[in-house]
Amino acid sequence: MAIPLSELATTANRFSINAAAAGQRLFTNSEEVFGFWVIVDLVGSAAAREISEEQEYVRSAAFVIAIRELLGSYKPGDICLFKELGDGVFVYARTLRHAFEMLLLADAVAEASGRFGAPKLDFRAAVTAGSARTFGADYLGRPLDLCSRLVGYEPSTADSLGVVDLATLAHLDQATQIACLKFDDARLLRDKRPDVRLAFSEIHLDRARRDASSDELSML
Repeated sequence: MAIPLSELATTANRFSINAAAAGQRLFTNSEEVFGFWVIVDLVGSAAAREISEEQEYVRSAAFVIAIRELLGSYKPGDICLFKELGDGVFVYARTLRHAFEMLLLADAVAEASGRFGAPKLDFRAAVTAGSARTFGADYLGRPLDLCSRLVGYEPSTADSLGVVDLATLAHLDQATQIACLKFDDARLLRDKRPDVRLAFSEIHLDRARRDASSDELSML
């Protein structure tokens, strides 16, 4: 049913008030969850879609399906894909090691792609840590916002898997370390807020060392 323009402001106000009340109830009933948050995003999706809508659809679908399948090998609760972004995914990991393993496996998928006419699945990624609140099957919180800001970085070398914010690296310990990964010096990214810089480190992968020590991955 169409809403008369004369009633639009009143109707909009009512919707806004009802939505705010519903949001408050959801917050009250939500749970706080600490974890490691990973966003993995295909490179060049928008430009590729301008060239061929069909080919980029196939590429995006193939990427999301591949990530779903590789995460299905983990134990429930260790890691999960909780949001699909069309050409990317948001992942929750219980430990920082699980987050890094996920990137290693995604990189192996990307390396194997592009053969026999299949699309190339190059990606960029960001990893953060912190508490977020449940929102149905989704999550809302600062570490997810930070992931979204950091994922737009420009990698410095071809061996770059992604970036991790410096506060998250504080969780790096002997159990978390993976020998084929190294982290460069801190870099700064301009935030939307004046005079604020987001500090992060780039994650580099020694692929030769990875291939020589594949038993490092706990899920394999």
